[in-house]
Amino acid sequence: MLKIFFVGAVLALGLFFLKSESDPKKDFEISVKNIPKNSLGGSAYWYEMHGFTGWEKVILVFGYADNLDVCQYMIKIGKKDAPERDFKCTPAN
Repeated sequence: MLKIFFVGAVLALGLFFLKSESDPKKDFEISVKNIPKNSLGGSAYWYEMHGFTGWEKVILVFGYADNLDVCQYMIKIGKKDAPERDFKCTPAN
């Protein structure tokens, strides 16, 4: 009986530690894809910066009548602050 308990406990612990953890960053990006467009039908936008690891999502631009205009304005500010870097806006939803 003790052996069965021990084997069951080992299996349970093994399954617990083998359980794959979700990636919060990926989960957030998936959630953002599912948010509705604004009342004018416009998308939210990711303000992205090209870094050492490729394109990185930096800021989610939403809540404006025209999110793209705001994101493009942020590109101008980013270029002024860091002219050697590349920035872009991509639809988020």
